[in-house]
Amino acid sequence: MSSRGVRIIAPNVKRPAEKCILDLQLHEVVKAVVHFSKALNVIFLYTLPSCGFYIRESLEMGLPDDPLPYFNPVCRKDDAHRRITLVMDRVTEESKSILKSIFSTERIEEISARDANELLVRSCGNGTVGSKGTENSSNNTTTNAATGDVTEIRKILIYPQGKGGISINTEDYMCLAIDQYLNDVIIDFYLNYLKLELLKAEERRNIHIFSTFFYKRLTTIGTRQRGQDKDQKLTAAQKRHARVASWTKKENIFEKDFVIIPINEQSHWFLAIICFPGLDMPLTMNSNTPTPIKRKKAAAASKSKSNITLQIGNTTITPVSKRELDAINLGDDELSERDEAEGDDSELASDTEETDEEPANDGKQQPVKQPIILIFDSLTGASRSRVVATLRDYLTCEYKCKMPTKPAKVFNKNNMPGHCVKVPQQNNFTDCGLYLLQYVEHFFLDPIKDYRIPIKLQDWFDTITVTKKREDISNLLKELIRKHNPDVLPLPDIKFPTLNGNFKLAQNLSKANSDSLLGKLIIDPEDSFNDAEFEEEEMEEEEYVPESSADDAAKATPAAASTPAATPVQKKTIKLKRFNSAGSASLGGTPTTTTTPISSAAGQQQSLLSVSQKRPLDSSNGSNKSSTDCSSIRPKAPKISDSPNKVVTTQN
Repeated sequence: MSSRGVRIIAPNVKRPAEKCILDLQLHEVVKAVVHFSKALNVIFLYTLPSCGFYIRESLEMGLPDDPLPYFNPVCRKDDAHRRITLVMDRVTEESKSILKSIFSTERIEEISARDANELLVRSCGNGTVGSKGTENSSNNTTTNAATGDVTEIRKILIYPQGKGGISINTEDYMCLAIDQYLNDVIIDFYLNYLKLELLKAEERRNIHIFSTFFYKRLTTIGTRQRGQDKDQKLTAAQKRHARVASWTKKENIFEKDFVIIPINEQSHWFLAIICFPGLDMPLTMNSNTPTPIKRKKAAAASKSKSNITLQIGNTTITPVSKRELDAINLGDDELSERDEAEGDDSELASDTEETDEEPANDGKQQPVKQPIILIFDSLTGASRSRVVATLRDYLTCEYKCKMPTKPAKVFNKNNMPGHCVKVPQQNNFTDCGLYLLQYVEHFFLDPIKDYRIPIKLQDWFDTITVTKKREDISNLLKELIRKHNPDVLPLPDIKFPTLNGNFKLAQNLSKANSDSLLGKLIIDPEDSFNDAEFEEEEMEEEEYVPESSADDAAKATPAAASTPAATPVQKKTIKLKRFNSAGSASLGGTPTTTTTPISSAAGQQQSLLSVSQKRPLDSSNGSNKSSTDCSSIRPKAPKISDSPNKVVTTQN
């Protein structure tokens, strides 16, 4: 999909082995009805009648009464013939955003899972979606998706059992699948599980875990509160605190050693832990002896801070200053409603800061504990100074409420410093929630022994520990369900990046290679199609010309045509002249040939497309058409793949 239209590669109805390229122009798509969730990703396209005629001609469809597939947007007899149904295994967040930007607000509609499932069943007609009995069924459509085993959202567990437990349903469970973001329910469930099952009773009393909604509630101005906030003569910090004051009516966080706060900003999970909020000064870890800590900043701290970048694959993430951030029009309503305290880099203790004392591990000093806000982030680079400043303001107001007999205390960067801990980093864009959970789990299992800054835990755990966590949490849920609610089993079948705790090996590897690659991350065979897609898109940008015209162009450049084939498999991208119906060139220039290496998978895609019938640019292709058809009112199609905004889908 792109801003020019939709390209679909579909089998010919009469000759399924022959693939046809269908280019649907954007103006021909009347409506796009969509639903995106962990359980089901589906798009229903409604088109103009002229587009229906074009598809029927291209795929050689017969009559509506034929048992073969048929499409007619204005069909009244059979509802299954009226729409194009696209069911996807998974859709990235980026693709969802691009898709919503392609269609105007009036032409796209999001529907509920129940409505999407009902519409999907109606689109099946008398058959079954994804049926293996027909060669024309989509490879991306599974029987489970159509029968409701996946799309039916049902409650599977309440944890812990009893009042106040977290309700988990099948849609929450589906987010454990590979390349999916963990949602708030799974985050809250596993944090509570760690506290209840991993810690002893005494340790649990010293820890408070806030819900994933705490920080969002703290920093979001609700519709009801907008008017109240204006009337109340309160400071910004007091207004924020008032939104969550009831969250701790039964708890005094200043009696706790650790306050754990999961935070989600811009679809990214990270963790804040307020350590020892009840202490007035640093103490030695064992003897609780007051130990003042003097700090000095490295000379180049601020300069090096601005040069931090993060590399994930081919993507480089560079932080921007507050002034640069303010100049960016993000267009995010949620972000614009975010009510946080002002903060700058001075709010956080830099990794380059050092203490005047000797390091604690040389035997001359005892480890210390001190009031501090620690940030654990699997994607470094973004400033968390506003988060730290906001939490300090919250502590100041909360202290006044919980400790009324003591003098008011203002938390600042001197008595409650903030620090971004050096921790293991994610190597993709979807595992941030898993890393958050692993940070908390390791914080319990392998606690920090010294709270002097800087704290460096980059070797805390291995990548495999996080990657297998999807499967681990799935097994944990199944175990709890067998114990408390076995009737809801089996759960929907989802894919994990690991199998029995080990990375899945590519299916096409030999046994010898597999043995040598055990324990290493191997790309899933299905993911290899991503490379082919981009190669395919580049190839599809060639102009369509009649075969005779293409031969003439090839003769004009014998040197280019005689370019020898290279190894590995190579792709030739040929820039051809555009010819009009008379056969004369409308654009000058000499055809050129460039050779680019591609994977074997991309080579297969190329060979498949080379025999495909592309949409003709000229309607006079020699076929006999009835005078009542719609072909004459359908304009020529532009190149679908020209648009920079493009949703790339996977072909299995």
